Amino acid sequence: MRQHLTDRMAAQARLARGHKQNLFDTHTHGLVLRLGSRTKTWYFSYRNGGPSRWLRLGTYPALSLADARKRVNVERAKLDMQQAPTQPAVVGLTAETINSLAQATAAAVVALLHTERA
Repeated sequence: MRQHLTDRMAAQARLARGHKQNLFDTHTHGLVLRLGSRTKTWYFSYRNGGPSRWLRLGTYPALSLADARKRVNVERAKLDMQQAPTQPAVVGLTAETINSLAQATAAAVVALLHTERA
């Protein structure tokens, strides 16, 4: 199901059927909240010249919607630079960790653009 996910919606989401259910965010392309029988897990769904792949980002509410969106943007920037998305080395991501990853990726993108223009 595709919809604009909100914090409230993520908190209230319940599994309607017996099987896993995926909620795709229309705001951030590739962000998916998978509802299981006991957990809600964020995923980044992407294609990189082949079949669809899913990168596990973390569980809700440990990883908030805002942090999941930031993480998807970081991983998408890696794909744009021909790098494969990676699992986090740390189990619990913090806003600080995601922010530093985003800044490092943005700096790499800017440097790459400057070298291409020169």
